[in-house]
Amino acid sequence: MSNLDTQYKYLKYRFNQVMFLLSKSETTAFSVPTDKLLYSFFKENKKFGSSDRSFISDCLYFYIRNKTYIDTYSSLINKTDPYCPLFLSYLLSSKEPSRILDEIKNEFFSFINPVSLKVIQEHYQDLSSFHFYLEHLNSEENIYSLPNWLVKSLKLSYPDYYIDLFKSFLERASTIIRVNTLKTSKSKLLDILDTNKIKYHLLTHGIAIDSKIHLESMKEYRDGLFEVQDESSQMICSKIDLHGCKCIVDYCSGAGGKSLNLATRFQNSNFYCHDIRKQILVELKSRAKRAGLSNVHLLEQNHTSLDVDCLILDVPCSGLGTLRRSPWLKWSLTEKKIEDITSLQLSIVDEAVGRTKPTKKIIYITCSILNAENEDISARIIKKYPNLHLVQEVKTNPYLNPDTDGMYMAEFQIDGPWN
Repeated sequence: MSNLDTQYKYLKYRFNQVMFLLSKSETTAFSVPTDKLLYSFFKENKKFGSSDRSFISDCLYFYIRNKTYIDTYSSLINKTDPYCPLFLSYLLSSKEPSRILDEIKNEFFSFINPVSLKVIQEHYQDLSSFHFYLEHLNSEENIYSLPNWLVKSLKLSYPDYYIDLFKSFLERASTIIRVNTLKTSKSKLLDILDTNKIKYHLLTHGIAIDSKIHLESMKEYRDGLFEVQDESSQMICSKIDLHGCKCIVDYCSGAGGKSLNLATRFQNSNFYCHDIRKQILVELKSRAKRAGLSNVHLLEQNHTSLDVDCLILDVPCSGLGTLRRSPWLKWSLTEKKIEDITSLQLSIVDEAVGRTKPTKKIIYITCSILNAENEDISARIIKKYPNLHLVQEVKTNPYLNPDTDGMYMAEFQIDGPWN
């Protein structure tokens, strides 16, 4: 049996697993993150080897990322064939689609409706006509697989380049690492990657890993030589100047990626991390220890006695800036949920300010690309607190910086006492 036959032999079985996972996702309106769904699925089904896991994961992610495009295309080909959308996902994501099309009469493709295969084989090279068909209908939501409400919102927020932004969210995101300069240098870490034959490319701040590898299993990771942190997050941290700030409260710290970055740069400052999720603070404590940081502390609920210089508010958000990594978000979120999120963000700002009364600056951060969660919130903060003024805003997205997620940061200087 040839390698090609081996590749196709289990195609139907693998497609059935993807269909099962899609059914679970759609049943819950994509409320369960796809990465968590896959983790649970593979944990319960240890029979799958690495090639099975890779195929199922890649096919599932590609379909979710391009859902309405594939569904629309499939409905034009054959509405009654349940395998047509997945075969299209497989074909469109392949590095060698012509090779698959040449083998379409192989017996291992017999489970796919022959009408679907015939139409796909005849018209695959004419995808430009399909694009034209969708564009003629003014259907950006189908071309770029975005819900209508999000298309409208992003058009208003990014009138000069919204199409390019839509395209950027159909790409896969790179895995980015940050060098822990307390334990090594970038050149030494690059030598280690070269020795291990790990492919990478350099970014302004981080290192993008191009090889498929489980980084957390590396000894260098366990020894704290590097952390996984997106380029946008590293860029935002590079714009934050905490000189003169001895006491910093990270009020929604999560697992502490930004605090660990900043604590490495500002060794004379103390970072107090707070989050309502106790388990994630346990993870933060472990990460800080691995990184060799002694100036990162967990903040108890009763923290009004601290003399806080800087308050960091990396608030819960829609996460829409991470669509390349988390494509299910565009199908799980609604306009009503965005309204609820912005209300929560404002309430967290009020709660944190009331408890900490910082004296020098407030830094507001989201990983969203929506004005409603970013500039609009900043404007409302200034309106409510007249002793604050905006000193800088930083925005990034995958179109402006191809190796970054979408992220926003606003820094406010505090002038005068709190009322």
